[in-house]
Amino acid sequence: MRTILAVLLLLGCSSPPPPAADSPVDAGSDVAVLETNADATGDAPVDALLDTTAAALDPQACLLHTASEAQCKDCCDCLGAACADVIACRDACPGHDFSGNDGSVSVQATTILGANGDYGTCTSAASPEACKACCDCDGHYACGDKAHCRDACVTAGSPWPALQMTQIGAPVLLLSAQKFAEGPLWLPKVGALLFSDVDADTIFRLELPSTTSVYRTPSGHANGLALAKDGSLLVCEQGARRVTRVADDASVTVLADKWQGKPLNSPNDVVVAGDGTLYFSDPTYGLGNTPSDLGFTGVYRLTPSGTLALDAQLDGQPNGLGLTPDGKSLLVALTTANKIVAFDVGKSGQLGKQHSFFTMEAPDGMAMDQAGNVYVAGLEGGKGAVVVLNPIGKRIGSILLAHQPTNCGFGGVDGKTLFVTAREAVYRIDTPIPGL
Repeated sequence: MRTILAVLLLLGCSSPPPPAADSPVDAGSDVAVLETNADATGDAPVDALLDTTAAALDPQACLLHTASEAQCKDCCDCLGAACADVIACRDACPGHDFSGNDGSVSVQATTILGANGDYGTCTSAASPEACKACCDCDGHYACGDKAHCRDACVTAGSPWPALQMTQIGAPVLLLSAQKFAEGPLWLPKVGALLFSDVDADTIFRLELPSTTSVYRTPSGHANGLALAKDGSLLVCEQGARRVTRVADDASVTVLADKWQGKPLNSPNDVVVAGDGTLYFSDPTYGLGNTPSDLGFTGVYRLTPSGTLALDAQLDGQPNGLGLTPDGKSLLVALTTANKIVAFDVGKSGQLGKQHSFFTMEAPDGMAMDQAGNVYVAGLEGGKGAVVVLNPIGKRIGSILLAHQPTNCGFGGVDGKTLFVTAREAVYRIDTPIPGL
């Protein structure tokens, strides 16, 4: 039988800082660790150790003595408690404010992943929720193994299997003579790609494999591009400091250019929700040496009725945006803060609680596939890379490029081609799952 060691460090004990919530789990390891500074006390039967753990770890301890939502959930997994108590504990972790917690709970779970069989019983459930309930209640899993079982639930009920890096093709260079390529956008009606060249003040049209023509110039030093619900083109005009809609007849409508009477900074990226709501980021990259009139950077929401709302003021230059397939979370790349955050999306579209999603070098634009995997343009180890994350923000791998990528977007006949703009260049990469 597998063994498990769980230790509660009492308030005031010295302990090393907890690992980042987005730290990747090494699936090949037989030890899952959440903050440990205790000596192992030897092996003991699982049931006996859980009985001992129950006296030390309880749901309240997980809420009050852990440093993050991820740490709280790991603590819940190690409770020596009944199934319903474990579920209630985990359900209490999201939304809890951990800023005042002492972070003293320390759990080291020694477990061989899948030692009592794989997670197929749970991951074949009809939904992620049913899968997670299975992980909590199935006697096959204990402590750290429960956490891995739950992590595997992200694809439960999905027609798509878990993404593997071996399924992703090598990058193919299409163009290499741009000034600063950005905002790739596939036009399904015509089977062509649009992309911005910010410094050239032009939006180009690319006919595969490598024939380009001018789509619109001047473009307001356009950056991010998207399609509105009616098929018209949405443009973040970084230089003109506005978000516009371009109709088929080339007429331009200004959708947003001011907040409370002051000019926006330099709109960078835009995404469209299922109901037509627009979200756009507004860093200061396009201002050059000109000071911001607003004095802050953030993310705005434009409702279908035309009402503009400032949903989040954010430091770190808010940049690329991505909506999850269910529309319940908005990811925001904070480029100079070297992290990606996620916001809950309310029923009316407003952004709610902010969560940490992933930490990486200089995250920029991003794209999501239909399974919720995230492709992020940026750096890894100082080199240009598209970092690939699963739906819960754990790193699957990365695709290295000769140029620093700025943005990416899905397209192609089957929607499985990832187009990547990388400053001077444009690439294409074949993927197994179509984009949103």
